[in-house]
Amino acid sequence: MEKAINLLKQIEAMQSAGNRFFPAGLFPVWRKSPLHLKARPDPDFFLTASVLFTLDNIIACLDHKGSAHLPEVEAISDRIRIQAYQAYPLFRNAHPDGTLTYNFWPRKPGMHFPFGLIFRHLQSIAIPDDIDDTALAFLTMPHTPAEAQLVQNKLQFHANKYRKTNTTALSFYRNEPIPNTWFGSKMLIEFDVCALLNLLHMCSRYGLPWDDRTAAALRFVRSVLLHSEHFNYPFISSPYYAEAGIILYHYARFAAEFPGVLGADCLQKIENDCRHILSADYPEGSRLMAYISLSRLGLYAERPSVDEDAFISGFSFSVAGWLSAFEGKRIRRLAEKPFLQFRFFCPAFSLALLAEAEVYAVK
Repeated sequence: MEKAINLLKQIEAMQSAGNRFFPAGLFPVWRKSPLHLKARPDPDFFLTASVLFTLDNIIACLDHKGSAHLPEVEAISDRIRIQAYQAYPLFRNAHPDGTLTYNFWPRKPGMHFPFGLIFRHLQSIAIPDDIDDTALAFLTMPHTPAEAQLVQNKLQFHANKYRKTNTTALSFYRNEPIPNTWFGSKMLIEFDVCALLNLLHMCSRYGLPWDDRTAAALRFVRSVLLHSEHFNYPFISSPYYAEAGIILYHYARFAAEFPGVLGADCLQKIENDCRHILSADYPEGSRLMAYISLSRLGLYAERPSVDEDAFISGFSFSVAGWLSAFEGKRIRRLAEKPFLQFRFFCPAFSLALLAEAEVYAVK
């Protein structure tokens, strides 16, 4: 447990006090592309919120184990959280009806592809708020049930078939009223299973009633898992994560807190698929995610070996395709290619995953 606490202290030391690149409270992130020689600082909301979400799980695990180290971990987490909350308003959008949504990049002032040479100057590719960052904001910072209900209400105006029809998912999902990843009315309709799992997590955490959109989202995430589309079509299933181990991590994160929502068949599939990753020739990051996923569900697995230094500097939890905002079969095939994608690297989040794995390994 001493190692886990040291990892958490390293995370705390990485948190920005405020500088030219990263506002106070954010964790440094770098955006990289194979076609660019230089990584760009990326002051995004997503990975800072993801660190907080992971710290919450570590605390829940220690609390369940009755660990004597819980107070020390809670104190570190509280300090990190207080600092992170300073940055949340930078990404928040308050709509006239009171709905709060969040953006990947700062809204105040507006920034997209920060510190890039070209893309940051193209206002036409500025991204709207999205369900993923909004869900993570609600899951990591207290909001009221009424505020969460307003977000759910807003989904009806940004769901498949309301204004547009999805053309990027597998064809048998295209008539479902599944929520779009994006709140922007001009964006294409896109389904991302990880973003939808986070949305369902938010709805379940706040006790929201199920409507047509959330029911359709649940059917979608169950079908993707049970038909192994996260293995066979990872980019189509999740354009912003696009890797089976990371997708399963999202399933396990949701199922651990709300096991009855996905159903017993999905729980068994999560276990089988994670054990497959651990037994096959998958990258270390995928194997670590599979181990954490099984552990989170209370299932035993042998912890895989990981080159921690390489993992801290080289693990990417999310991707963004240069061409993801465009439709058409040929363009979508190109969008899947790694050389046309940005990857986001956050050493603090990598440390949080290592700390999470360490906490599960402690008896």
